[in-house]
Amino acid sequence: MIDRRQIISVPRWAKALLVLLLGFVLATSIVVALRFIGQDGKTDLVLISLSLAQSTITIFFVGLIVVFAEMGTDVSQIERKSEDFLTSILPSRLSRIVLDGVRCQARPLSDIDIFGKLFELRFGSETYRVWIGLNVKRLLVIHFIGEDPGNAGFQSYSQRQPSASFSEWLRQDVFSITLQGAEKVGYEVNCQRATVDGEPLVAIWMAIDCGDDFILSPGEKLFWSNDIAMMTESFLRTAVRNGLNLRTSAVPQPL
Repeated sequence: MIDRRQIISVPRWAKALLVLLLGFVLATSIVVALRFIGQDGKTDLVLISLSLAQSTITIFFVGLIVVFAEMGTDVSQIERKSEDFLTSILPSRLSRIVLDGVRCQARPLSDIDIFGKLFELRFGSETYRVWIGLNVKRLLVIHFIGEDPGNAGFQSYSQRQPSASFSEWLRQDVFSITLQGAEKVGYEVNCQRATVDGEPLVAIWMAIDCGDDFILSPGEKLFWSNDIAMMTESFLRTAVRNGLNLRTSAVPQPL
């Protein structure tokens, strides 16, 4: 079986030229064979033409597989497919999120850092932001939550766990089910307290290796985009129920 990740990439003009040449040779061989078949002294020419036609047919179909197959080591193709995932496939799945009965309108905003984008998730008059990045096969999702020690839920938790920090409360109590579910799928999960532009917050980021075939597989891209959408929906619903501040001044991004 041909490994599409190991096939040499061919420019579009070369693909078209190769197909035209193979088609021309095939057509010429068939025409010559039909033109001279049955004529005395032309047996060798007919046999050569038929043999050439048979070989050309084989080369033609093998060539189609080789020439038009995608190549995993072509950087420009990987970049185009990564961009398509972030700007088309992923927003379409994020737009299926429903929060308090309102359907999400998701759109990518600006590029941030080397391989990620800031996404706007709009629910009527409410807007949230999330950073999502794709490094070939590794997906990362980052949420920012404003630190609020006065949150009623945190105050109640602190009475039971006096030494617990705000970030520990988020991970061990508020988002325990969401993050545990992510970890079962294979995500690495981290909660990190930080101060960005003078604003204290907690960055919750999740990362996962989607496998070598991810960028070339429509099924894999659909699976992981659905998974991110479902995880994001759970995250937002949980945050809203617990009165968390997701609209930080700081833009979600790698710290």
